[in-house]
Amino acid sequence: MNAWVELTESLSLANDKLHLAAHIAFSLVKGHALMTKHWGFSEEQEWRVIYYPERDAEGALKQFLSYHIGERGVEPKLKYQIGHIANVSAPDLALERLLDRIILGPSLSSPLALRSVQRMLDGIGKPNFKPLLRPSTIPLRPNSGSSF
Repeated sequence: MNAWVELTESLSLANDKLHLAAHIAFSLVKGHALMTKHWGFSEEQEWRVIYYPERDAEGALKQFLSYHIGERGVEPKLKYQIGHIANVSAPDLALERLLDRIILGPSLSSPLALRSVQRMLDGIGKPNFKPLLRPSTIPLRPNSGSSF
């Protein structure tokens, strides 16, 4: 942010153009927030599919915009089944090519949870993913009611 401030000041933008610099700063902060996570989860080495509606001028991924009902209520959700989309992704894009392992989080690492996930994989036609299941090495923290 310091570099952004210095650059913005050096440009001596007119007041009616400052919103452009602010938009760039917001985009940088948003990208950082979406692409980083607590170091304690570094074992996951996950890839994230991030959808920026403003970059989807043709609306190629609009069909995958949906919602999820969770603990915080209704939230927007991109329900994209990884695969080829003309003029968007590589022709050979497939989840099978990207997936290295499936890590069951600390609260989902019990033998019962493992069997349930294996059953789920059978049910969705992905039994070949079962050998990729691994228990998390992150210790389970009791829920203290705080998000910190």
